[in-house]
Amino acid sequence: MSKTYRLLKREGTFYYRRRVPKPYVELLGKSTIKDCLMTSSAKEAASRRAQKDVEYDTLFASFDDKIEAKLNPPAMTQADAMKLVRAFVEKKDAEAEKSFAEDPPGSENQRKEMLAESTQDWASLADPRFLKENGIDNRILEEVTANIPFKFDQSIFSYAQFYSLVIRGLRELHRRDVARLKAEHEQSAFDQLFADGAVNAALVHTPMAKPKSLMTFGDLADRFVEDYCDEAVVKGTSQKTIDSTRAETSFVKEAIGEATIVSDIDYEVCKEFRKLLARTPSNRKKIYGHLSVEEAADQAAKDGKPTLSHITQNTYLRTLTAVLKHGVRIGCISQVPSEGLQPLSGKTKASEKRRPFSPSELITIFNAPLYRGCVDDGRNYAKPGPDVIRRARFWFPLIGLFTGMRANEIAQLKVADLKEMKGGHFYFDVNDADGKKLKTKTSTRAVCRQGLWNRLG
Repeated sequence: MSKTYRLLKREGTFYYRRRVPKPYVELLGKSTIKDCLMTSSAKEAASRRAQKDVEYDTLFASFDDKIEAKLNPPAMTQADAMKLVRAFVEKKDAEAEKSFAEDPPGSENQRKEMLAESTQDWASLADPRFLKENGIDNRILEEVTANIPFKFDQSIFSYAQFYSLVIRGLRELHRRDVARLKAEHEQSAFDQLFADGAVNAALVHTPMAKPKSLMTFGDLADRFVEDYCDEAVVKGTSQKTIDSTRAETSFVKEAIGEATIVSDIDYEVCKEFRKLLARTPSNRKKIYGHLSVEEAADQAAKDGKPTLSHITQNTYLRTLTAVLKHGVRIGCISQVPSEGLQPLSGKTKASEKRRPFSPSELITIFNAPLYRGCVDDGRNYAKPGPDVIRRARFWFPLIGLFTGMRANEIAQLKVADLKEMKGGHFYFDVNDADGKKLKTKTSTRAVCRQGLWNRLG
């Protein structure tokens, strides 16, 4: 070996210089070692070089173990996962506690804003799509495992099970944040996985339950609509019913939250949804189209706007139950926490649901330009003019007035449905022929014209 092997002299001082083997470059963070030996003596430099050789040979040998672990990592076990996630939660909670102590909210408004931000942050972190699209899932998982390599063996402990534990950890951190902001210190942990004591020791040694599904409510609602539409085609369900189901599901999806994990929807979540329904204004999209459901409910309360009827609230509760039942069918969840929930508003009496027009209201309706003379029966039907045009817009209210027929029944009438009895009396034949739809099977009937119709023509 040369006397100057791995030695470099610069400005009278010796340096230890050694090329890093390629497999170790990433672990060491550099490709060349250059250490000052702090001597100008060639003999002393040779002695210190030997010490450096031993030091780095030992370091590279330890790297061999890490490289082997990276190439052939051990299989993650349930005990490993719980230990890692618990450590991650305690570390993050300690950091949050310290940050809160150093910089608490300066006012009640700031505290409320922090609560709202915490809820929004949790909604994002609980959404696997958001995590993946923003690369957060890998960063969190790396932080949880402290970059210790593991592999996932489906027969021992799967990635989905590990990810489910991580989501539980994130939710525990969120709950602790909320409790901290609300000054609620009764519980040190909300999930028994993160509580101290013998319970957790038992958890480690018991078989892992079937992992919670990570399907979001938005995905489940979309799948529900898709499957419903497929069945509707076979059953011959009307397009109107299909469109209504789509709209109702869309509202429920928005109110519950697209990013909400379905397996996290419990009875409390369903009760909060019911409370929100009781505050949601009628015609929300028309009046508060730019606001979320929650924001619209708050603004409507300030504006004194009427809220959804008992029937509409019940419809949305039934839709939520239908979506969750679909989740049970596809194996996403095991129970339906919304089943049996009733609206908070009282039922409207049958006599109050559809108040009949008063005589003065009827006079106002039938004294309109449409019946006294209008410009045309298009866009200008409400503008006074010379003509009374007896087409659909003219006859529709009159038929309803003198027959009591349903609006949908009138809209489907054809000329052939106006028939004459013996004796010269006319009647409407209300039927479901030619693709017409009736509300019930008993709606098929003959509706006689009143005498006034003969004078009207």
